[in-house]
Amino acid sequence: MVEGFDVRTLAIINLVLGIVLGVGLFIFAKSHPSFSGFRRIGTGYLLLALGFVLMGFRNYISDWYSIVTANAIIFSGVSAVGVGLLRFYGRPHKLFLIFSAFLLVCLVPIFFYFTFVQNDINQRIIVISSFFSIQCLYLAAELWRYPANIRRGFTRFLSISFAIYGVVFAFRSLWTMEEANIINFMNAGPIHGVSLIIFQILIVTTGYVASWSACLKLENEITIQATIDPLTQTYNRRALDEMASKEVSRSRRLGLPVSVILTDIDLFKQVNDQHGHQVGDTVLVSFARRLKHNLREHDILARFGGEEFLVLLPDTDAPTALKIAEKLRVLVSQKTMTADDEAFDLEITASFGVSASFGKDIDWKALVSKADHALYQAKANGRNKVKGKFDYIQLVAWNDI
Repeated sequence: MVEGFDVRTLAIINLVLGIVLGVGLFIFAKSHPSFSGFRRIGTGYLLLALGFVLMGFRNYISDWYSIVTANAIIFSGVSAVGVGLLRFYGRPHKLFLIFSAFLLVCLVPIFFYFTFVQNDINQRIIVISSFFSIQCLYLAAELWRYPANIRRGFTRFLSISFAIYGVVFAFRSLWTMEEANIINFMNAGPIHGVSLIIFQILIVTTGYVASWSACLKLENEITIQATIDPLTQTYNRRALDEMASKEVSRSRRLGLPVSVILTDIDLFKQVNDQHGHQVGDTVLVSFARRLKHNLREHDILARFGGEEFLVLLPDTDAPTALKIAEKLRVLVSQKTMTADDEAFDLEITASFGVSASFGKDIDWKALVSKADHALYQAKANGRNKVKGKFDYIQLVAWNDI
């Protein structure tokens, strides 16, 4: 046995870890129900704890409970942890669940036979180790295929960990085939103690990595909530101000042009008054989507307030900005907006105000103010128009389209 430990001691340690982390994940899952899989992982930890409780009472309670039931519950616990991890990371889990259920159905009669018909500890160890190895290697392969994003490092770590667990259990199974008949599992050799230590590592690593991933996901969600308008899924004013500050600094330093388009849906108040705010929200979402889909990848679209949207155009001079604004105006006016839950179509137009500046002369507040003034002119001149306001003489010819 591993020096200083016996199987019963290791089982008790696994019991404590399973209860502490299982209860902790249940509390976390209750506080954050959007995290799919955490409750299942917590259930798996508690099942592992229950299984090790029964295992620890070997020679004190019936073999049905301390051997057959204990191993079935421990196997179910690993299955639940695996399903929970796959669900949390958005990987396919149904096949793993079905396969684990099939193995469990096979496990119980096999353990019954090698406990009550032909008492053979070696055969039980070979079977359970083989089943655990298959489970771990399956999880390793599935988690390794996780798509590249900010959480891929976590899934790669888990994948490598499960691959190591799978190899250890496979080695244990092969070792036991050549090992002399084990008389008392509670005093078995070092490899069997190592297998129980593997469970401790599995519980700690999966709990730690899943919790860390969840914290990272929460941080990302908070960042999104702080920067994205929840209705239109465009940037909000706070995010716009931060990005504009960086872009203005860059353009000043490199002597590049920056342009701003400020647009407003014409007669939007009438839409709300005649059709209700729900339809008005649908129009805003559709309008924002059209703007976003017809801008360049590096352009920045933000909801400026109400039905007003601002487009920040980096590295863009006034003539190009005016052409972009005219393109957007035509696209908005030519297409009909449909409210999904209403049996009618809405014809929407929008007015556009454009401003631009260059290099060291760029002033963000002045840019926005000029675009706002140009937008007011577009509204005053009949709506559904593009107007520009610029300071330098070479752009006078572009003031109107």
